[in-house]
Amino acid sequence: MPELITENELMKRLGIKSRSTIYSLMKKRGMPDAVLTHPRRYSEKAISEWINKGGVNQNS
Repeated sequence: MPELITENELMKRLGIKSRSTIYSLMKKRGMPDAVLTHPRRYSEKAISEWINKGGVNQNS
């Protein structure tokens, strides 16, 4: 099973404080969607790959 991180862990990792910023990053910067919706969980591997490819500094 892939390692999953919570929404709060994701926000700490990215240094953000708002859920709306997460949604904006998904829409405008190509951040991977949550793999589980209740409670929201994100793939650690997908997020790491996204960050390594430029993360918030890349275009979608």
